[in-house]
Amino acid sequence: MKSFKFIKYLIINILVILVIITSLEVGVWYFENKRLVQDKDEYVLKNGFFPFHKGMYTFDWNLNNFFTGEPNKGRAPEGLQYKKKKPIVIFGCSYAYGFLLDREQTFSYKLAQLTKRPVYNRAYSAWGSAHMLYQARMRELYRQIPEPEYVIFLSMHDHFRRLYVMTFMSGDILGENFYLRYKEKNGELIQIKNTNKFLNMFKRLYTFQKLHHFYVNNIILKKDDYTNGYDFYFKQLSESKKEMQKHWENTKFVFILYDSLKDEDILLNKLENDGYIVINLPAVVNKNLYDKEYILEKDYHPNEKVWNLVTPIIAKELKL
Repeated sequence: MKSFKFIKYLIINILVILVIITSLEVGVWYFENKRLVQDKDEYVLKNGFFPFHKGMYTFDWNLNNFFTGEPNKGRAPEGLQYKKKKPIVIFGCSYAYGFLLDREQTFSYKLAQLTKRPVYNRAYSAWGSAHMLYQARMRELYRQIPEPEYVIFLSMHDHFRRLYVMTFMSGDILGENFYLRYKEKNGELIQIKNTNKFLNMFKRLYTFQKLHHFYVNNIILKKDDYTNGYDFYFKQLSESKKEMQKHWENTKFVFILYDSLKDEDILLNKLENDGYIVINLPAVVNKNLYDKEYILEKDYHPNEKVWNLVTPIIAKELKL
């Protein structure tokens, strides 16, 4: 009799837990979709609400995409007509990629035309240091690009959050698009591939994702204070450099800081000691690059005026 009561009690509690989780999942799904509608998200406006748990997607990127020049496939290289000088390779996120900018408005295009040398743009929207490391470990990178004179990584503040989040933003939470991440194990940086099906049942939960974002933004990092992420950020940048130097022995590596950080010298000194050339844009430009004059009309991303301003400065700093 006691065993029957226990089983009955257990079943009822499991059902209650399932009802609570399902209710939370439906609630998060609905309100996140509504928020995307209010934010005029392109996907939702075109296709309607994200399907409820449509299936999990883990990061995978074909490096050949960079040569197509097609929308959402990365930038094609610029300045290939210039044969006399060694190329430059740019890594980073939407800032370096040129989000919502025409080809002729981008940093990579302007740098190629100004310096009269090939420039390979290996950046893309929502990326960060992990995506530089991902490419550095792929042989295809070195088949596609001859040894460059400079590798440039363009850094901005949100890269630190991207070290830890499992999904990038609301659309990725709902689309179950899992972000490229690494973990440190026995001194090695190992890609997290989300192959454990049992753990994935929890990782996929919208509620779990929202809690994890809160944990990253308020416990690991804090508003306008990313110092806890400096060591891990540096390790990814340093490892990327080491991987590339196995193939490009004469290449110089450049770290460009786009916006000021709290105690930024901690990070910048580590990079300089590792052999990076550091360009601190706020210190050399003397302009607030987030002023209305320098951002897109309905977005905080850099507009063409930014690259008209800073490209000659960067070229001068590197003696290009």
